[in-house]
Amino acid sequence: MARPTVTPLTGDRLPFRSVLNPASSLYNDLGALGYVEEEHLVEGDGYATRILVRRPVEGWSGTVVLEPFHVVDEDTGHWTTSWRHLTRRRHAWVGATVGSGQWGPRGTSPSGGVVRLQREDPIRYAALRLDDEPEGDELLRMGTPSTHAHAALADVAHVLRRTGDVLGRAATHVIGAGWSQTGMVWTHHLDHGHSTTDVDAVWIAVAPAPEKTPPVPVVHLMSECELLGLLREPDDALPDSDQPMVRGYEVPGTFHYWQLKAHRGDQAHAAGHNDRPWWLVAHALLDHLDRFLADGTPLPHAPRVERDGDGLVRDEVGNARGGLRSPWVDVPDGTYLAGCTCSPGTGAVEPLDVVARYGSLEAYRAAFRARVTGLVTAGWLLAEDAATLHPPR
Repeated sequence: MARPTVTPLTGDRLPFRSVLNPASSLYNDLGALGYVEEEHLVEGDGYATRILVRRPVEGWSGTVVLEPFHVVDEDTGHWTTSWRHLTRRRHAWVGATVGSGQWGPRGTSPSGGVVRLQREDPIRYAALRLDDEPEGDELLRMGTPSTHAHAALADVAHVLRRTGDVLGRAATHVIGAGWSQTGMVWTHHLDHGHSTTDVDAVWIAVAPAPEKTPPVPVVHLMSECELLGLLREPDDALPDSDQPMVRGYEVPGTFHYWQLKAHRGDQAHAAGHNDRPWWLVAHALLDHLDRFLADGTPLPHAPRVERDGDGLVRDEVGNARGGLRSPWVDVPDGTYLAGCTCSPGTGAVEPLDVVARYGSLEAYRAAFRARVTGLVTAGWLLAEDAATLHPPR
């Protein structure tokens, strides 16, 4: 098979979903972080797609995260949750368009992929070409958003791992990463035997686990929303193994979306949403994954959320027991619901009287800070994240 070709994509406007656009919810001052953003056209056997690259100007670690863009709005769950960690560690990030844009999950508009890109900037994206996947099953289509989705991912991984065409030199490690639908893309990639030759590990969050034993190391991260089946049937995290390295993590008191999305309605209702930054847990796990790729240190095991028949075991305030814990679950100021009445993917909080529970507001805050310190010591929070973490009240 011919090696894919890579050429810069330029134009008078910023790339679609650029973080350099001040009007975008993704806006980020990459220059202040010592990063640049670049876009390239990748042409392979039967397709032409775009990749969006965010890389450090100097001091690149050699690790690059490869993330498919979401079929809805070309969203980027892994970048959104983890850009702080990626930029602190001087990793590169590459987003790859793998959807035709001719289809979206039930209840959504097909607002991502090639169709959306060419509508936004017909000149810049004129050469893009990704055929639609004719599969009728919705869940399967979410994993195969275009006929060439997986060939394109494998080709981009090859370019990153074997050449300096995009990053100036070949990557030391390529991590395939996805959240929700884009995690499902990687699940499908593994289950259907698509090439992982140039992928060193896969990160799948809030998405179904591969059904087959994966050929590469996998981290599988699940919120309470998936355990309860609020969006589809209930699904557990992968069982742990060491050959290959597989770790499953279940995080109680968490919701499906990787960030608290703006609420366009009753602001009193919006104030009851769960805004606890559960992506901080992801940062710690990514740090463990970095260490594993660097020197083979196994990722830690975490207990699973406790089950009771078809439900979860809950403590006296209604929060799930077990799992990979967070300070706000161990020292709660509320009951954290994995879904809200406005959306099964958005969390909610039923507040507790912390003075009644802890004796005083000061005692609550002291207990919260002590638990943060304990989680840092245990390796479940990073010290740099803990420094920014304060009691919710």
